[in-house]
Amino acid sequence: MLRTAEELHGFALQSGEEKLGKLEDLYFDDRFWTVRYLVVDAGGWLVQRRTLVSPRSVAEVDGLNETISTDLTKEQIEKSPAPDEHAPVDRQFEIAYNDYYAYSPYWIGNLAWGAYSAPRPPEDAAPLEERPSWDTHLFSAADLTGFGNYTVKATDGDVGHVSGLLVDDEDWVIRYLVVSTREWLPGKRVLLPPLWTTVDWEHSTLSTDLTRDAIKASPGYDEGTEVTRAYEDTLYRHYCRESYWTDDSLCYEPPALQPPGTH
Repeated sequence: MLRTAEELHGFALQSGEEKLGKLEDLYFDDRFWTVRYLVVDAGGWLVQRRTLVSPRSVAEVDGLNETISTDLTKEQIEKSPAPDEHAPVDRQFEIAYNDYYAYSPYWIGNLAWGAYSAPRPPEDAAPLEERPSWDTHLFSAADLTGFGNYTVKATDGDVGHVSGLLVDDEDWVIRYLVVSTREWLPGKRVLLPPLWTTVDWEHSTLSTDLTRDAIKASPGYDEGTEVTRAYEDTLYRHYCRESYWTDDSLCYEPPALQPPGTH
């Protein structure tokens, strides 16, 4: 299910009947646009308040009760490598974190989760082979969606700013940027797949090869409205782009022209 990062904020991390803290941010990479860590405020039971939980430890997201279930225990989290409270997550920490939980590194391989497409590989998954690795740079969802922080640019001018993210709570891929166009189109919000953008983090801009007119004519998005497959189908057909759920390009094909004099 697609959920906004704003909706997930404040969800309780729960192990059985025990609450471990509340979600305060998401850390993601800008290659696959996949959430690598849930940033949890553990309250007062940990010396360091901030703890990181991999989506690989998430069993279920319950929107009704606003909980995220994990199979980790307090003891496991307490003994896990602790991130620096005031520094970015670096590769040294990630290696230690993955070794502790016996996770396969997500940065080794060509899929969203390294050798696999989902956080939890199937039980009969083959052992990790020698695969190419890539450098990760993790970013904060809260920073990206802060009011007016990041501008979205079309080929012919600014479109608006990033005001939200839509996250798939099964594979933890960020499917869409919510782009507020109110500086240009009052009151309208649109969805834009982040893989269609190039990010300049230094200058806080995301550039796309779409035109302003194409974005202006795209289906609008109302906050709080569930994004259905029918909506996504319409969106991808509008842009005539290949979707993430099929290998085919989704385009409206014009009706075949009839030869003159035929009916």
